[in-house]
Amino acid sequence: MTSTLLFLIGFALPIPVQAASPVAGSVVSSDEWKVRRGADKEEEFIGDVRYRTGRTFLKSDWALFKHATQGWQAKGRVRVDRLLDDGATLTAEGDEAVFDQRKQAGALTGRDGVSFLRAPTDAEPDHGRADRSEWKGPNRAAAVGAVRIWGPRMEVQADRADYDLVPGELTLTGGRPVLLKLEGFDPSSSDWVGALQGDIVRSYENPRRLTADGKARGWIDFTQTKAGR
Repeated sequence: MTSTLLFLIGFALPIPVQAASPVAGSVVSSDEWKVRRGADKEEEFIGDVRYRTGRTFLKSDWALFKHATQGWQAKGRVRVDRLLDDGATLTAEGDEAVFDQRKQAGALTGRDGVSFLRAPTDAEPDHGRADRSEWKGPNRAAAVGAVRIWGPRMEVQADRADYDLVPGELTLTGGRPVLLKLEGFDPSSSDWVGALQGDIVRSYENPRRLTADGKARGWIDFTQTKAGR
């Protein structure tokens, strides 16, 4: 299940600035580079800022690295692309990003929210939107505010979506979240379609299952599956 949902937050886990060296200029390119030395040393990157490390690429109009706090800021058409092992591409776009290297925590925001895209090599893409994305450490991330996911395999609506890579758990809360499972959601099992709504909706990877708590309701339809036909 989470392979479809990972585009919501997976882009944030390996964000490039986590791997940046203390001399940010050695790993970031831009049209203009300014260094302010002294006790509060800063490096400012202006115009067509690009950072590439491994399978991750970050682009923005402006970026600032503060050595004293090990903090990053990026503004203006911020975009992060991440190539996955299966060949799919994760993309996230917003207007401003902040990251604390010491705490390994950050956020991506946008004037009109942030958008997400997961593009497999052999299937239609999954899309997502939220007011903001947050992450902390290598395993935890969240989409916050008016969260919506849609694609050929599933649809999700919630006020908040929290993902924990270990043990592989997605938690949907706020606004009576809804998860609609479409055909092809889990190719490793007998296909079915269905929906769950509750105060809290959870998706687990191992074993694969869905749960809903608090005035839960839903339905499952086996007649629309390939086996049913």
